Amino acid sequence: MHDYIILFSSLHVNKQRGQIAPHKAILLLSVMDLIANGYINSNKIEFSERLEEQFIRNWKLYVRKDSIFRPIAGTPFWHLQYESFWKLEPFIGDDKTLSELKFTNPYSSSTLRTHIRYAEIDKELFMLMQSVENRKQLRDVLISTYPSIEGGQGRNIADLVLTCICFPVLMSIGSYGSSSSLGLLAYDDFDAPPKQIQVHRTVKEPLFDARYGIIVA
Repeated sequence: MHDYIILFSSLHVNKQRGQIAPHKAILLLSVMDLIANGYINSNKIEFSERLEEQFIRNWKLYVRKDSIFRPIAGTPFWHLQYESFWKLEPFIGDDKTLSELKFTNPYSSSTLRTHIRYAEIDKELFMLMQSVENRKQLRDVLISTYPSIEGGQGRNIADLVLTCICFPVLMSIGSYGSSSSLGLLAYDDFDAPPKQIQVHRTVKEPLFDARYGIIVA
């Protein structure tokens, strides 16, 4: 899990006029949503209409209103091939086919559906995404890292590792005195946008709840 937290927090992303493109983060959020509802049930991700629809839905939910970027799902589906965990598998040919597609419009829905059978993600990553808790952590990484997304602060990798791994573990031990105030990022899986809530409670039992992705207030 640690390796994918690092990879998700250091995606190769485009930057224009001081804004960081949120496309890859939004697509990965959408993939996890479709894994959560059982639509995606293997590590082979097809560029389906359902995936495009979820991408648009998440774009509207998460991306800042002042974004200069357009919500084209084909863009991250194509460009994620430059990340180590995502590989495009064409219907015919291999890397030569992918190289030839670069000179066309590889981001269009028709091009991707005609030439790309699926994108294959690491089996280990897919297995991790089966877990509700793991999905929460990966969502937190994506939402917190990329400032083009609502709630994103552009945190560095060290902060993310502390937040996603160390903090939940320490809190589960219950070693923070008699009371604590936490900022939690609440999710209802893919059915609602994240919402910031403030929680005050006495530490008499472990505070880490698998329903939430914990972030430092």
